[in-house]
Amino acid sequence: MRKVWLASPFVVVVGGLAGCPDPQPLWAEGQTDDAGIDARADVTGDTDTGRVVTIPDTPCYFPDPPDKTTGKACSSDTDCDVTGKGLGHCTNKLYILTPLNPTDVCVQIDLGGGDACDAGDGTTVPLCDGDAGICVKDGTNPSVCKGVCSVDHAGTFTRHCVGKNACHPEALAVDSSGTTTLFGSCESGCADDSECPSGSVCDPIRGFCSSKTCTSDTECSKLFTKPPAGFKCVADDTGTQSHCRWAFAKKDGDLCTPATAVEAAKDCLCFGRTGGATDSGVCTSNCKTVAFGAENPECAVGFVCDSLLNAKNKDGKDIYDPDFKLPAGMAGFCMRACTADADCGAAGWTCTQSAGTPSKTCHPPV
Repeated sequence: MRKVWLASPFVVVVGGLAGCPDPQPLWAEGQTDDAGIDARADVTGDTDTGRVVTIPDTPCYFPDPPDKTTGKACSSDTDCDVTGKGLGHCTNKLYILTPLNPTDVCVQIDLGGGDACDAGDGTTVPLCDGDAGICVKDGTNPSVCKGVCSVDHAGTFTRHCVGKNACHPEALAVDSSGTTTLFGSCESGCADDSECPSGSVCDPIRGFCSSKTCTSDTECSKLFTKPPAGFKCVADDTGTQSHCRWAFAKKDGDLCTPATAVEAAKDCLCFGRTGGATDSGVCTSNCKTVAFGAENPECAVGFVCDSLLNAKNKDGKDIYDPDFKLPAGMAGFCMRACTADADCGAAGWTCTQSAGTPSKTCHPPV
């Protein structure tokens, strides 16, 4: 059994890794009883040495074959849906804001609106498509199997996201020896237009690539049933073509009003506790980490790209190695660097050292 901490700075849970184990032979010395062939039935088979093996009635023994393509680079759905189940899709033409990712990759999604994978109950690392992806569920939306990335206890990638895509922290597994492995999902991560596929531009606030051209804000708002605030027609870096992207008057570090999620979204990407004090929200933007200690061009001077990982567990013990450093390529938020709570300038915010960051940053109230 492995302990698992969610990467969220607010939740600690315990459990084992989700998913079925790798297929194993039913008998170590050869099968002699034909009745044991049907491993999905609740049968008992005898080996030639007299041992008895009981096969439980579970699809884990003969699961549907996975595509094993999630997270791989692609150019069409054909590259992703090798089993014909219809779940594997290439992100290049999948979303409203295609291509979304700087590098087109396979994901598993049910276009009929159902869950594409089992996201578990929050106590597990929910690997999917074999072990090629990690199952992500956003609120009440259907779950999606996205490419999985992982970082070891010292801060080294053991599984990379493809191309320029960022690794978004999802869950942290800690084995019986105390060794940690951070698991994440791969998506978005562009810093500028040059990192997006031809014909698309980067939305620097969200890190998404957008190919939707426009001549007015109305063309962008019509893409949604309930248009999000701040989604506008914005000129690209050269000023020659406009695309639908997020744009706000407020900048990183400005106060915002997170009284409700809708109100908060009108100001900026507002980071704070919804329903809190009127000045408890602070504007931020998505970013991707660079080499430890190096200046990050995505964040303004005085701000740090912070993945907001807890440095200590609920018992106050260090989660990672003392010299753990976030590797380049992790998704995060541009948070204000600080030395004391007073530097944060917003009610309830605290100056906290996240795991793997080069300095303390301002964190929202829990």
